[in-house]
Amino acid sequence: MDEKAVRALLERLAESEQPTPRVDIAQARCAGRTKLRWRLAAIICAPVVAVVVAIALAAAGASFGPNSQTAGSSSPAGQSSARPTVASPSPTVGTGQPTPARYAGAGHKYLPPGFVHEILVSSSPSRLVLQAPPGVARWTLDGTSCSFRYTMIKKTPWGGIPGSGAGGGAAGCPWAPHLSLGAGGEDYSRGVDFSVIGGKTLPSTGVQVRVTLANGAMMTVTPHHAMWLVIVQRCGAYNRTAIQSVELLGTHGKVIARKVLQSGSATMRGPRC
Repeated sequence: MDEKAVRALLERLAESEQPTPRVDIAQARCAGRTKLRWRLAAIICAPVVAVVVAIALAAAGASFGPNSQTAGSSSPAGQSSARPTVASPSPTVGTGQPTPARYAGAGHKYLPPGFVHEILVSSSPSRLVLQAPPGVARWTLDGTSCSFRYTMIKKTPWGGIPGSGAGGGAAGCPWAPHLSLGAGGEDYSRGVDFSVIGGKTLPSTGVQVRVTLANGAMMTVTPHHAMWLVIVQRCGAYNRTAIQSVELLGTHGKVIARKVLQSGSATMRGPRC
């Protein structure tokens, strides 16, 4: 083909109608810009995501560390579970032993001052067993040594767990006519102070024992196998609940014997609780 033929062919192609393109150029440009934006966003956000993940992992490690609380414990909403401990002053009883603040005033709240109500559990020539208060504490008086002991039956704010207790006495239980005071002493426990007195009587039957406190309150008990025991709660009215006298009563309340322990007007060291 000569040069003229080629030129004529090119001129005809240039003058002919161009075919419609199959690709939308505007759409292709838009798609390209969108992909570019996503790539730039991924490049910019990757470090931020890494920092957030690192912070979350650090927080999770702190939550399950050795000093963390388990899921079973919680604190009220809006309050921190870690609170500073503030030491509160502890009142001191006459024995010099500190009384925990939660037990201060136990003689008013849990066991009022004065005689403690008692019931008989069992008795024999060698042992007297009472409950005072009933269902709360068991008291035992030994018929030979006159030692006494109380044991908690149920848990109380002042008495501790069941099985705990204390005791004293052991001055001997003679059969001296007519009234012997072999058992005596005090037991202090968490804001409650017991004064205990007991012994034997002769005759062993047909008599009663009357105990009088400094405030004039009286309690009369019947001996069992010649043994008797009276318990007084002192906290809340220490001086007024001091045991003033013990009397042995016969028929029709006749006083057979009387023993004075102390003057009702005596000022005692206190208050103990």
